[in-house]
Amino acid sequence: LKPFNLAHSLCFVIPQFCCRKHSWCSIDMVQPLLDRLALAVKRLSLRIESLEYDNALLQDHLESAGFLKKDVLSACTHRKRFAAACRVSPCAWEATLADVLPDKKLVSLLADFTGQPDV
Repeated sequence: LKPFNLAHSLCFVIPQFCCRKHSWCSIDMVQPLLDRLALAVKRLSLRIESLEYDNALLQDHLESAGFLKKDVLSACTHRKRFAAACRVSPCAWEATLADVLPDKKLVSLLADFTGQPDV
């Protein structure tokens, strides 16, 4: 088993940065690429942090103005993400909530909470 060589591995992934002679690839040859990638990741991380802050601020303003309830937004976001996950990985539902929860009162309570009719 050969030891892991980052420079050698990057030559296969990004051939334009390869020395073309895999036997003597070195980290010095790919270090500029790694530095640029690290800088890009840092910039994207800062941008994500800024967008998350802006999003939270906007939600707070919309909620205080009476246009939005965070719990409703959260539920809507969950439904959309769950639907997207189901599209990517479809499955056949083999059981209902009533099948897995024998207590009808609990099923009714959960159905009320989710806004769905009793099963």
